[in-house]
Amino acid sequence: MNLSLSQIRSVTQGAMRIWEEDGGIRFSRFTEEEAAMYASTGFATKSRHTAGIQMEFDTDAAAVSLSVSVQIPSSRNFFAFEIFKDGERIGIIRNFEDADEKTEYIAGKYPAGDFEGTFPLGEGTKRVRIVFPYTVYPLLHSVALLDASVFTPVVRTKKILMYGDSITQGYDSLYPSQTYAARIGDMFGAHILNKGIGGERFNAELASYRNDFAPDFITSAYGTNDWFRLPRDILCDTCRAYHDTLAKQYPDTPIFVLAPTWRADWETETEFGSFISLADFIKEVTDGYDNLHFIPGWDLVPHDPEYFGDKRLHPTSEGFAHYADNLRKELLKYGV
Repeated sequence: MNLSLSQIRSVTQGAMRIWEEDGGIRFSRFTEEEAAMYASTGFATKSRHTAGIQMEFDTDAAAVSLSVSVQIPSSRNFFAFEIFKDGERIGIIRNFEDADEKTEYIAGKYPAGDFEGTFPLGEGTKRVRIVFPYTVYPLLHSVALLDASVFTPVVRTKKILMYGDSITQGYDSLYPSQTYAARIGDMFGAHILNKGIGGERFNAELASYRNDFAPDFITSAYGTNDWFRLPRDILCDTCRAYHDTLAKQYPDTPIFVLAPTWRADWETETEFGSFISLADFIKEVTDGYDNLHFIPGWDLVPHDPEYFGDKRLHPTSEGFAHYADNLRKELLKYGV
């Protein structure tokens, strides 16, 4: 059974649009309006990456096959599709080997092109999950199920909308299922929509777009790029405009504003000022809204460069495990 476009749509989570193109299928986590906003910016490429997108279904198939094409016009050359059976990872399609043990995996040069794999599933009905990469814009050629008579989409009724920068997108977990966003989705059994883009800052225009994805709650995690790149007056204006827009767009939805995590160069003085003072400023902004809830980010990841892929800013898979565990504890305080 080769899955049709409609079948693929029925089992896909985290995509606002799915369409046929170039002899395959494309996925986007942004609406047409949002994609158009990013098209003429430096974020155009990263906005196409499939962060947070996955397929999940129950089947009695004996095996699942996947065929994809990948180009890598990005700052990260590694990618992985992960295949899970009943919660256990049973296969990977990836363009790197032995990178798990390499501290320099971020800077590695790995191939683009066509990739495919077939993964035995055994007998009986099982739950299959295919997690898409966060670093590339893949073209899906086919998903095939061998000897399948059962094919049932898994519907996660809880929904989480996630705004953020590169850390929310997933940098620098080696595998997409191990990012904090993916882990939080699994912890809450939720369908996540990941709007994270590497390098992004407080963006009121992005916050102004609302669609039919109705989240139970929202997380928002910006600030580290703003602090590093913007003068104080501009950062203050954009921070307030973004949070005001987001709060008004979702007046009845809890919005958890995550202050930036520790970074190794936190003692640097930028045009804004100290890194510590940024969290204080964001808290001051959130205090003015009933539906904005401030969560300190400083201790979400241990203050050790070994938990960061670049030894400075972007958590590794292990760093993200701490991030997700600590964030979950904070979210549970609000009864979500």
